Amino acid sequence: MVVDELLDAILNTKGVASGMGKPFTRKPVAFIRHAYHVRSHPRRLRAQGMLTVAETATELGVHVLVLTMDTLDTEKGAV
Repeated sequence: MVVDELLDAILNTKGVASGMGKPFTRKPVAFIRHAYHVRSHPRRLRAQGMLTVAETATELGVHVLVLTMDTLDTEKGAV
């Protein structure tokens, strides 16, 4: 999960080590979250009734268009 990878990067940047004195990785962070029943960020948002972009688009009856820099560069002349 991306959130776990972000957390391990933050912990390692701050110099926090695991109980074994090693840098954190995604796996120990996920284990700690599970052991202490800490829900992931997406699950906490879901519990508050928030929807994903795709779910919101479905609710509104619209399509989701994802633009990337590659897409914009390719279609620059068509705009």
